[in-house]
Amino acid sequence: MEAATSRSRRISPALRQTERVSPLELFFDLVLALALLALVPLASEVDSLLAVTAVAAALWAMIAVETRNYGDARRELRAQVARGEA
Repeated sequence: MEAATSRSRRISPALRQTERVSPLELFFDLVLALALLALVPLASEVDSLLAVTAVAAALWAMIAVETRNYGDARRELRAQVARGEA
């Protein structure tokens, strides 16, 4: 029963109604997805460790960019959840 209570305190979709994803963000996500897709044939030709390293580097870069862009908002939202406001 406690798990259901903690789930109900999670962030609701209503908190994100005022936020919009910019076209530039969608563009960079699309470029990354297409780049990874284009590298699939190359991945079958090179050493597997190199292929895994390339995918990990691309995903690491995406996570770093999103952390840089949304770090403050994420921190504020976590503080609201901890205070029980969200």
